[in-house]
Amino acid sequence: MGSSIRKVLHNAGWSVIALYDPTDKLQLALSNKDLNSIKIAVNLRDAKSIVSMIEQLPSHIDAFIHAAMFFEMDTTFNQNIWLNTLQINVISAAQIVESLRSHLKGGGSIVAISSTEAFTGSFGSPAYSASRAAMHNLVQSWANKFGSEGIRANAIAAGWIGGVMDTDEVFNQSRRITPLGRLGLPEEVANTTKFLCSNEASFINGSVVTVDGGYSCVDNVSKYEYQEHLATTDFQRFTSEFMVGRAGRNDEIWAVSMMFTGEWESDEATKFKSDQLAAAERGAQINRIFVVSPEQKHKLYKNHPLVLFHHKHPRIHAFVVDKEVLKKQNSELLVHLGDGWTAFNDEVLVLDEANTAESRGVLVTRSIRLVSLRHDFEQLLKIASPL
Repeated sequence: MGSSIRKVLHNAGWSVIALYDPTDKLQLALSNKDLNSIKIAVNLRDAKSIVSMIEQLPSHIDAFIHAAMFFEMDTTFNQNIWLNTLQINVISAAQIVESLRSHLKGGGSIVAISSTEAFTGSFGSPAYSASRAAMHNLVQSWANKFGSEGIRANAIAAGWIGGVMDTDEVFNQSRRITPLGRLGLPEEVANTTKFLCSNEASFINGSVVTVDGGYSCVDNVSKYEYQEHLATTDFQRFTSEFMVGRAGRNDEIWAVSMMFTGEWESDEATKFKSDQLAAAERGAQINRIFVVSPEQKHKLYKNHPLVLFHHKHPRIHAFVVDKEVLKKQNSELLVHLGDGWTAFNDEVLVLDEANTAESRGVLVTRSIRLVSLRHDFEQLLKIASPL
């Protein structure tokens, strides 16, 4: 985010002084690539290093952005983690800002890059969450102290932002929770920073601007309650909104459909197919097995609309299983499949009487049941043929 902020401000015409920690390999590498900024090394753990950095700054600056972060898991209590977290995330900012007060006089902007973790308690990183909450309070104190001098202070609470760490599963989980269904971009935080530094934000002071795609709005229990309601009342809407509609890069959709007349010909099915294509375009992998009668299988010629649809995108894979063959080879599996199911990663919607006007389903999240359904899918693939 710090690198993106530097680039966005430079492109907007600002003269940027970039601070970096020479002991941090990533910061050092990014600094070496930066040909547009004045660069000053600083160790935020060392008060003397901070003083030395400040002495190298010009007598007047228009804005200061504190984009430093220290994060480390602490399952019990580690005093060094607490000291480093508070020093880098909060205390260093307080020291720098107080020293820059005379540099910013006559009007200036302070922006602290924080996190939505300030809004809630933490399970494994209480020092980090506490430091971010402290920063929000500190920004309000700066707004009180410096406002009469025309100096504004605000914070940005960033949600889950993509970048060098977003290959972890935790980022996939956050994307599923976020209402916009994706990670934020570093540039989106940078653009908000640019706005807060500009005259367009001249009356914004002491505020925390949340940039998280709606992540902090979500009550997961309430969301699950709503999912349960849709799962039992509206199969098509549930699969579109909470499964296919949320799928993207690194997500998988697995589905078994007990094909009945007109299943893929309704208006709802048209929307569902559109959602599937959109999910595939976002990078999701879709695997679907149709269990069909011999008559239906005979009708699935190469120009059939269902066949054509499943050939539209390389990430959509469809297979056909003859129901009578399945009945002869594994009748128990046929019964176990019921009317079919759709799985999105670790959530499965199992259908009950899907071929009736009042289709119902149940949302399954129990790991044993999930493993069993995936096993069923693998057994079906053994006798399936590509659509």
